[in-house]
Amino acid sequence: RVVIIAWNAATAQALTGQYEPAMSHAVLARDTARQIDSRAWAARAEVVIAFIHGLQRNFALAHALFEEIETRLYQINLPVLTAEHHLRRGMIYLEERRIHEAVGVLEDAYQVAYDANLINVQIDVLKALVQAYEKYDDMAGVINTYKRMTEGVVRQQKRGADLRFAVL
Repeated sequence: RVVIIAWNAATAQALTGQYEPAMSHAVLARDTARQIDSRAWAARAEVVIAFIHGLQRNFALAHALFEEIETRLYQINLPVLTAEHHLRRGMIYLEERRIHEAVGVLEDAYQVAYDANLINVQIDVLKALVQAYEKYDDMAGVINTYKRMTEGVVRQQKRGADLRFAVL
């Protein structure tokens, strides 16, 4: 429970520019996850640590950490971890104005989230993609992304509801 609470706090604080407390919570989440031998939660916390470094404009360290985490993604095999890794890395590419790379990794994040029916992650990815396409001056990309947000995600939510109803 400590890991999840600290991870949530770190993510929220990082997104609101509170980098010092975010880092403290992310390190607490990582260290606690290691103590209970949860490689997946430790890696999720490390993604947040890398993300915070990127938001602080320490891009070299952020990308080194993202690279190191990426080597473990397929061993851990947790789609939410892979999608979050790609999402946060794409957001850092946006911070660096590396729009082409951001779009590529964000599209990868969307595909992982879509395949695993991670609707909340899909929405976060699509919001980041809108920003990327706007910076790219690609209005067709913006419109297509909004269309995926309003049609694709809704279709998946309905499918999820249909599956839950069929189980009952």
